[in-house]
Amino acid sequence: KYRIKIIKQENKGLTASLNTAMGLAKGKYIARMDADDISLPSRFKDSRKFLEDNNLDFISTQAERFIGNIEYNKVPRKRRDSTDINLKSLKYGNPFVHGTYFFKREIFDYMQYNEVYRTAQDYDFIVRLCKSGRYKVGYLNKSLYRLRIDENSSGRSINSSQLYNARKIAIEHFGTDRLLIPKYNGFRRLAISIWKRLAYEW
Repeated sequence: KYRIKIIKQENKGLTASLNTAMGLAKGKYIARMDADDISLPSRFKDSRKFLEDNNLDFISTQAERFIGNIEYNKVPRKRRDSTDINLKSLKYGNPFVHGTYFFKREIFDYMQYNEVYRTAQDYDFIVRLCKSGRYKVGYLNKSLYRLRIDENSSGRSINSSQLYNARKIAIEHFGTDRLLIPKYNGFRRLAISIWKRLAYEW
């Protein structure tokens, strides 16, 4: 019995591919990660234990961001476990790393990633999940995932589609654009700093 399945399809973008992969999943749980990141050895065991011990349906964990061989920082900067994630923690952006998502497959049966958003789909997903009130969402304050940082990535640009979509999601779900970034070049460095703080702290 094969544990790994290789799926060949035309390039439909990340969001549609996530929905395709989860639709084919047969297990009780779904774990998410990116190809260039690292799941630490105990990630699945510890994530499942925390989820089951606390009767949760979905969790995220802390992650270590790194550049090359240098650890950059750990995110989110929350200092304790939580078994009740509320919408207030998501109003200014998504503090959770997408690659740490671990949840019951039944959540996918209830809702999929919104394919309107080719980027920032994780932000929309977790906001809709919390707003639904159907599932218990928690956070494990333990680094179980290593997130590779590429400062030249288009996703980190001040004008990136990820930031643009995050703003649209904030407006759609919270009725206010709290991720607004000044367009003037003189504010560029400050704007990036503010956005990173809002996105990774809560």
